[in-house]
Amino acid sequence: MPIKIPKGTVIPGIENNEQFKVWVDANSHSNLTMDHSQLGGIGLFYESKEPIQDEEDPVILRVPSDSIVDLHKLFDMLEELKVRDRSQIDGQISESKVIVESIQSMVIRTETDILMAYIVALKILKSYRENSGQVKEYFNSPISKYNTYLNILSNTNVSNPHKDDILSMEHKVKENYIVKATIGFNYEEYITKMTDCFPQLNMKELMPFETYYQLHRAVMSRSLEIPRGLEEEEDSDDYVVDVSLVPILDFVNHNRSSNSYFDIDKDTNDVILKLKSNEVKKKVGKFEITITYDDLDYTTDFFIAYGFNMPYESEE
Repeated sequence: MPIKIPKGTVIPGIENNEQFKVWVDANSHSNLTMDHSQLGGIGLFYESKEPIQDEEDPVILRVPSDSIVDLHKLFDMLEELKVRDRSQIDGQISESKVIVESIQSMVIRTETDILMAYIVALKILKSYRENSGQVKEYFNSPISKYNTYLNILSNTNVSNPHKDDILSMEHKVKENYIVKATIGFNYEEYITKMTDCFPQLNMKELMPFETYYQLHRAVMSRSLEIPRGLEEEEDSDDYVVDVSLVPILDFVNHNRSSNSYFDIDKDTNDVILKLKSNEVKKKVGKFEITITYDDLDYTTDFFIAYGFNMPYESEE
């Protein structure tokens, strides 16, 4: 069944919670809800009227493979766009070209950077269609299915350090500002290249730095490494990980002592969220679902990625 969202819950970037539930197409346990979290923002909660007795780790959320945003699905979408663009009317912007040039204009060091290049291109195209009044053409395009998720990314609460923060004595705060400055430098290079490719478009208006920075940090904070089995070895346990954006699952908050974890269903490639039965056994009432983003949650890298740190605890 679709995930439950209590009346009055405001999800940043979402105007209609009912439409949001239909869009994500996730199947969840009847006891699972989305609500405001004391850990920050929106979280996922489980409510049990009776003590949990499961011996095995129960699946409480299933996100269909088609709802996951990763490079494989984005590449397939791009190929579909290329075919569609062959029949475009003269004067129309080639959506596939915007995406290709975005990838080529972005400073690429990691898989996340490629994902970012796609997301920025999709946002540029969304803004262009809205500003030019070509709404019908946009919603007839394969890229329109990412519209809701772009709204979520555009409204995700991200760390946005000010230049005065560099005066802080904290090393991690200074590093955070340096990251922002680096993103700013890469932005100028990106906009220059994109403007050269599309001189008829006002790229700085379609993609101002504030939006570029927002998307960059949102993708960084919401992306997960999802395991993918090697297709050529069906009976093997070997796998690789794909940097992915997983709707609903990416609302789960972090806890070093988490009570759940995510995995992949090898039969369907759906992403599933499981409760740790040993952590929640005999629990009654409503409690927040948490996962562990990274065991090293006290480091500067963690602070830069997620905007917060947990206290360092010695193993001794």
